[in-house]
Amino acid sequence: MKLFFKKRVKDGYFLLLIVLINIVLISIQVPKGNGASFFEKSIFAIFTPVNNLFHELISETRGIVNEYLLLKKIHEENKRLREENLKLKFRNLDLEEKIRQIKTEKAVNLSGENIFSGYVRARTIGIDPSNPFENIYINKGLNDKIKKNQCVIDYNGNLVGKTIEPIGKNYSKVQLATSKNSAVGAKIKDKNIIGILGGTGSYECSLNYIRNIHSMGKNEEVETSGYDMIFPKGIKIGRVVKVENTNSLFKKISVKPYFVYEELEEVLVIFK
Repeated sequence: MKLFFKKRVKDGYFLLLIVLINIVLISIQVPKGNGASFFEKSIFAIFTPVNNLFHELISETRGIVNEYLLLKKIHEENKRLREENLKLKFRNLDLEEKIRQIKTEKAVNLSGENIFSGYVRARTIGIDPSNPFENIYINKGLNDKIKKNQCVIDYNGNLVGKTIEPIGKNYSKVQLATSKNSAVGAKIKDKNIIGILGGTGSYECSLNYIRNIHSMGKNEEVETSGYDMIFPKGIKIGRVVKVENTNSLFKKISVKPYFVYEELEEVLVIFK
């Protein structure tokens, strides 16, 4: 009986608590004049910052998404430009190869009256450190049928020199026409005036063994005579820049070669 009574009292307290809570909720919602209710103010105070935070979050998210899309677009554009650049590089290499081929054919056609059995295009890989007017080294050798005493010309068909030893499998040494050890059978173009072109180890060469009785002057063009059995006839060598009569039998003649050693990036080795 006592337990039943305690349980009824406990249920009564709980019911009373619920009634009081309802009364409080109803009372705080009753508007006081024209103002908002306490409940409305509470809800506004609680959810307004949350709403603002939500809108800021949406705005930030939208900004991040836009930046991501922009970066993605930039990345794709970058990729496209890199691919186009690569294509242009390959196209440029192809054009350079065609230009080299045209220059090669032009050089061979300009090399006098000779019919060559062939030629090898070679790249300069070194210059004589003691004197740049003496020798150069090229990247072709025995594997490319390079032999001693083969004529070497530039892309304008001008005489550069000849191959000398040592000759390796993949490299060769070229003695320049300006070398002190060089000797080239030469003649004045369109005249039967024959001499030997010797190097001086500088920008100019000397045309030797031209007798004083011969009439010639500056700006005469010098070419190979073909009498040395090394250099084919008719290859352009250079132009006379100085002529002096001497007390000896022969003139003193200076010749400026046409080839420019600083520009000898590539040369042609001629096969007779």
